[in-house]
Amino acid sequence: MLYGDFDSVELCRENHALYAALKFWRDQAATTPDGRHELGDGIFAMIKSFAPKPREERRYETHVQYADIQCVLEGDETIYVRPPEGLKVQEDFLAERDVVFYNQPEDCIPEQPFLMLPGHFLLLCPEDAHKPECLTSFDAGRKIVLKVPMVLLR
Repeated sequence: MLYGDFDSVELCRENHALYAALKFWRDQAATTPDGRHELGDGIFAMIKSFAPKPREERRYETHVQYADIQCVLEGDETIYVRPPEGLKVQEDFLAERDVVFYNQPEDCIPEQPFLMLPGHFLLLCPEDAHKPECLTSFDAGRKIVLKVPMVLLR
């Protein structure tokens, strides 16, 4: 997991894939229409409008093939992060969509909240179970999720 802002983008130059994804977010995402956008090398961006929901209505998820870089373009959200250990699988779409959704946790493992504002990003890897789009203060927003193949980050 890596939390950063626009100023952090230049620090990621050593990894071509990470730098390309973050540079797209910083320089182009705000004026790019909603939808899926191919960035090359298997990296893609999904830009969408969203309506945050109360934390209890969102599910934890993990991915294996891709890292997520979550960024808010308008509005805000809270993303909760925790280890996936102890979570029970609710739906497994790894083969089709590279995502596993989990039931609400029954354990006491603490979760870390990240307030996502425009200009900040959160890089999430397979070991980071995350619950995105949780309600903070706005009832609507716009965001980008950059998907970077894990093989390009190692």
